[in-house]
Amino acid sequence: MALVIYALVLMAFIFVGEPNADSHPIGYATAIIVPTALLMFVAWLKSDAPWRWRWGKIDEPGRD
Repeated sequence: MALVIYALVLMAFIFVGEPNADSHPIGYATAIIVPTALLMFVAWLKSDAPWRWRWGKIDEPGRD
């Protein structure tokens, strides 16, 4: 459900803001960054495992 809301909000911002994107690029970028940050925050709140960078090998047992 969160992804559907995110997609709708993003489409609305893009539809409304696109005519002004050339004259207000920071506002246009902010209109995309803020919903994306909110989606990431909700995903972080709802996840069980801690978020960390996983690079290379599969985690060793007992290592956090």
